Amino acid sequence: MVKKLDDNHYLIYEKYRDLMLTGAGINIAQNIREKHSLFVEFLKMIKV
Repeated sequence: MVKKLDDNHYLIYEKYRDLMLTGAGINIAQNIREKHSLFVEFLKMIKV
C-alpha cells in the first residue's frame, strides 16, 4: 500500500526511513479528516 501511495505521488517513501506526505497527500488527508468529522457529528446528532 505504501508503494502504491508513493507511485501515485501522495507520499515520499524511502525504505527504512520516515514517510512524508506530499502536497497532494496532505490535501487528501485533510479531505478525509473533514468527512470523518462530519460523519461523527451526524452520528452524534442521531444519537448512535
